[in-house]
Amino acid sequence: MLTQVLPDSVHYRVLYDVRHSFPDTAFAAFVPLIFVLIGFLVYRQRAVIARYGGSSLRVSFFGLAAMVIGGAGALFLIVGTVFPDIGLRIALADGHYQVHEGIVANFVPGDSGDHRSESWSLDTGTESFSYSYSPSILEPGYNLTAAHGGQIANGLRVRVWNVGRNIARLEVAP
Repeated sequence: MLTQVLPDSVHYRVLYDVRHSFPDTAFAAFVPLIFVLIGFLVYRQRAVIARYGGSSLRVSFFGLAAMVIGGAGALFLIVGTVFPDIGLRIALADGHYQVHEGIVANFVPGDSGDHRSESWSLDTGTESFSYSYSPSILEPGYNLTAAHGGQIANGLRVRVWNVGRNIARLEVAP
């Protein structure tokens, strides 16, 4: 018995799935934490500096300022990267997403310096959806541009799982 293969039953290859990725810039939160550590070490040494005739008040202020600025920077990066990523995962788990399937059109690749976002539209035959992303913008979801190894191109058949304006999962047809 022959089985008919319908166009919508094409097997897709997963390029990106937020549930199996780590936020791109989450490690960047460690950089401000270095300032917290330096500030802490400087603040702890204020008594030693005062013993040798230095201004412990100035050293204390510098140490506290470094800790506060470093902590605020780390918090900003965590809130800007990890929390939105968790939000995408929760949206997928709760079924709050839309799946669109079609052909990539109007592809404009991003540049290697990330000064220009990559953009393209997905033509489903009845509707068109636009996407734009850049690795230098703190936002969750797929953001791998062609300049950095992304595989999106004109004429490619893709399936996109949208959560808001973010690509939570991206699949391509072979």
